[in-house]
Amino acid sequence: MDEAQKSEIVGGLKIKHPAARLSSLEFTDGTFLVHRTTAPGERRIYDQMMGEGKKFDAEGVLLDCVLYPEKQALKEFLDLQPFAVVPICNAVLAASGIDMAATRKKL
Repeated sequence: MDEAQKSEIVGGLKIKHPAARLSSLEFTDGTFLVHRTTAPGERRIYDQMMGEGKKFDAEGVLLDCVLYPEKQALKEFLDLQPFAVVPICNAVLAASGIDMAATRKKL
């Protein structure tokens, strides 16, 4: 995918989601993703699920932030490359200002 196509995709998403802070992620195989920053409520749900040991469900909350590719194409991509979920989730967390090196402890 060339830069013009990426710009067109991002431009369309900015129009569709004007208040969202967008970030992109590109894999070495050329796969291009655009995601939005998580909302505070999504972060709370993510934290709660991780605290309960529901990692798969917590990752689902973060994958809901991916705006491009759309759901079906993202599902097909993850079916082919299931371990891509980790860098995607880490990128969404980092864009949302959540420090992955920090350790959370329930008090």
